[in-house]
Amino acid sequence: MLINRVTNAKFLNPFFTGLLSYYFARLVMQSYSLAAALLGGAMFVFIFLTNVEYAFYFLLATRGVVDVFYTIQTTGGLRVTHVIGGGLVALFLYYAIVVSRYNLFKLTINKIYIAFLIVSIPAIFVSKSITAGLGYWFRLFQGFAIINLTIMVILASRDEMYRKKIYIISLAVVIAILFPYIVFIKNWIMGITAFGSGGIPRIAAYGHNNNLFSYFLFSVFFFCLYLYSVSERPFQKRAWFVILCILASTMIYTYTRNIWLGMLVMLFVWNMLRGNLIANTLAAAVVIVMILYNPTVQERLKDAKVIMESEGGFFELDPKLLASRIGIWQDNIDYLMNHTSLKDWLMGNGFDIKVRIRYMYDRMRPMPEHNNYLTLLMNTGIFGLAAYMFYLFALFRHAFRLRRSAANIHTRSLAEVFIAVLISYVIMSFFTHILWNITFQYHFSVFAGFIVASNIIEERNMDGRHDTAVA
Repeated sequence: MLINRVTNAKFLNPFFTGLLSYYFARLVMQSYSLAAALLGGAMFVFIFLTNVEYAFYFLLATRGVVDVFYTIQTTGGLRVTHVIGGGLVALFLYYAIVVSRYNLFKLTINKIYIAFLIVSIPAIFVSKSITAGLGYWFRLFQGFAIINLTIMVILASRDEMYRKKIYIISLAVVIAILFPYIVFIKNWIMGITAFGSGGIPRIAAYGHNNNLFSYFLFSVFFFCLYLYSVSERPFQKRAWFVILCILASTMIYTYTRNIWLGMLVMLFVWNMLRGNLIANTLAAAVVIVMILYNPTVQERLKDAKVIMESEGGFFELDPKLLASRIGIWQDNIDYLMNHTSLKDWLMGNGFDIKVRIRYMYDRMRPMPEHNNYLTLLMNTGIFGLAAYMFYLFALFRHAFRLRRSAANIHTRSLAEVFIAVLISYVIMSFFTHILWNITFQYHFSVFAGFIVASNIIEERNMDGRHDTAVA
């Protein structure tokens, strides 16, 4: 009886699996051998067979560790991210087919995502490397696996217990930031810096791209925002508010301006939904302070003014505007217009297509599109872009429906945070290829799973039925 109470403790599940996640990734990364990877994999299988939900928490908590060591490979070129991705798919298939007999085709959101995956398949075979194409497609599939695993784990709970499950999953996501944050603080104390675009020094984070940490902070932030919203005890609310302030202040030192934009949009929309005009006034003050004191923001505003005042067409703009994004978009659109067949327009040019850009650092170099929509159009064609836009539209419908039908603060807060995140995501997607930031997509898909599962349970409760999408 005592063991059951301990293993079912509210906070032990995510913390326990977080510690195992840390040990697993360190084992694989420090040993540099396939044997270590197999031993770590055996640990995962043990959790897998003991408690499927523990394995899910394990995978979520692990993302924060594996990105730190992304550039290190084990024997045979195997990365720990590959191990985690394979474990995710295995867990998804095991849970969907063996444990719950989950009907993937019952939910409209799944039909849309499956259509997106299907129309993206041709891009694999027109990629310069089929192996690379499969890797990119596999990332998209992981988003599908994550949203459905989240739905299944939550729907396994009955009645009001599902809110506690959402709380625990959110904690697992928050735990994932701990080790990367420690690495960031260590680099800050030691003065280890990295240089981003424009030669701007920033505190070195981790992984192959310093923006990874920024997007990680952002994705954890909206989970903390939800936890703050539903906290009923004054101490808990203050604690989550402090954590939110810490995360927000840390983002300032990352110099990822797209994250600043995303944060401001998200907080503005969230406060508007809650009718909090005072908070929006404070947010406006923050914008003014950033404009007055941050030279990088001033540069962007000057670029935006030049674009708005330009009397010529898009292709006549200075390609170096917006940190050469204008040039990147110009060259990619030129490629689509003049070097792409009708078949490629419809089905894409392949996942690993990167047009050689003339305007970045005054030399030719291949560059990603820095625009989610242009990325999907280049990679998967009109079919892929249209399918993904339908997916986002379906998520908006789920979020607004949940907000309308919310019978308590938990579901209402969940819907309001996700609506704010979605609007922020749509706007940020104009300036970055965030689709390929896999950790952000994990967390985004988890929150989407919260919304879909909550809608199913709320509708079931309203209709007085007890059937769910899980057979």
